[in-house]
Amino acid sequence: MNKNNTILIKGAGEKASAVAWGLFSHGFKRLIMTDIENPLAERRGVCFSEAAFEQGKEIEGVRVERSDLSIDSINSIFSKGIIPLLVSPDETLLQGIHPDIIVDSIMAKRNTGTSIEQAPLVIALGPGFNAGKEAHYVIETNPNIPALGTIIESGYAEQHTGIPTEVRGKSVERLLLGPGTGVLYALMDIGDPVKKGDTIGYVGDKKLLSPISGIVWGLIRTPATVKEGQKLGDIHPGNDSQICFKITPQAKKITAGVIGAIVRRYL
Repeated sequence: MNKNNTILIKGAGEKASAVAWGLFSHGFKRLIMTDIENPLAERRGVCFSEAAFEQGKEIEGVRVERSDLSIDSINSIFSKGIIPLLVSPDETLLQGIHPDIIVDSIMAKRNTGTSIEQAPLVIALGPGFNAGKEAHYVIETNPNIPALGTIIESGYAEQHTGIPTEVRGKSVERLLLGPGTGVLYALMDIGDPVKKGDTIGYVGDKKLLSPISGIVWGLIRTPATVKEGQKLGDIHPGNDSQICFKITPQAKKITAGVIGAIVRRYL
């Protein structure tokens, strides 16, 4: 297994960031991440997509910086021991990178354009990909089944139910859902303590209220245009704000699956 292989990670949300952190921590230093111009990640404390706005983002000792859309800029960031993030790169640049491994971590629940021919090893996270046909391997990402992190060689991952993982006895009760359609303006940020009924933000004149007491675990960056009923984030029913900036055990299982798929292919 060649740890100097170039690995392209599509997406920079929570799961993609956990994968990047895990691969980098295991010695894969030539990682490149991509994301859209204005990503709507919720768990922003552990999302490298924040580098699209703030130039750089560090998670548990691993740093990502936004790169110019050029090979020279990518190589300059590599030389500092940092992962480059490409924001809305064109296909010409991506093809010029010649990745040895592609990890589609967009988590769109459908294939948005990845094919098994794009790299010697293509790994996809979650539902929407046919393992063996659209990607060499698919990694199970449903957090509510024992098979989380399993490497799938043929067929599809489980469809997600939309039911979040239970934390301290709370599941759907933790969710922050859009109170209306319009522009969301937040009054609070990731890690802020809240009590049940506290106002987290507004959509027009409608309040986004905390459904339980705890800390703001997830919240999309605002201002943002949202729809009524849209998931905007969630509350952790604890009181330790540092949990917001640590990769979850579930995300680490997915990361282990990706590393396992690489090992399976090359060892």
